[in-house]
Amino acid sequence: AKAKARIAAYKPDVVIAVDDNAQKYVVSDLANGGPPFVFLGVNADPMTYCYLRSLEAPGGQVTGSIERARFEQSFALLQQLVPEARNLAILCDDGPTGKSVVTRVQEKAAALDINIVALKQTGSFSEWQSFVQKVQTEADALLVIVYHTLKDDAGQPVHEDTVLSWTINNSNLPDLGFWGWAVEGGLLCSEAISGFQQGHYAATVASYVLMGQSPGEFPVDKPQRGEVCVNLARAKMLGIEIPYELARTATLYQTIGASAQ
Repeated sequence: AKAKARIAAYKPDVVIAVDDNAQKYVVSDLANGGPPFVFLGVNADPMTYCYLRSLEAPGGQVTGSIERARFEQSFALLQQLVPEARNLAILCDDGPTGKSVVTRVQEKAAALDINIVALKQTGSFSEWQSFVQKVQTEADALLVIVYHTLKDDAGQPVHEDTVLSWTINNSNLPDLGFWGWAVEGGLLCSEAISGFQQGHYAATVASYVLMGQSPGEFPVDKPQRGEVCVNLARAKMLGIEIPYELARTATLYQTIGASAQ
């Protein structure tokens, strides 16, 4: 509601709308009577938001760039570091971004002969903690997708940095994620989704909109490259040695977020 009010008051010439929540709660309602929109960070099928004619020729007042988790590439990267990893536990919050990612991961894991031994989507931090402790003896690796909508037992939001820090400090499983910021925060590795490519496309389209073109003239984009990321501090915690060639070419992070007990 605040976002809609701000748009109505400011009357922008174009709005860049990031992530699925923005599409669900703002863009879908304003697509036919509001300003032009350019989206990015969308994990669901954008056609489900009913503001595009097609991905190739959107028409109307909305277009943008979708993001797709690079599961095959990220798990292959993990297996470079932990060759025996086969049994995977998956953990995700219950927000709209994660739900579509989980579905695609399940589909791809079956095709890749990766065994998902446990899966949890929850909005409860205590349930999250219990799951992490439970899977320590069941899985070879832990996939942490998103962790931004959790609440404590009193119903208060738990900061995402607290969630990730607790997870890292209470798990001995090699972990992977799908975004560079998650590896920067302490997960072991990822062939990360490129926020840069999405942002570059969105800003380019927005600049053309400012010059008078309609967003609907631009096809929906999907970045084709990822960024290999490794956290050296997490590798040291887990006793994992990073091969020289990988360390030479990957984006490396040296620290882990503040410890949360």
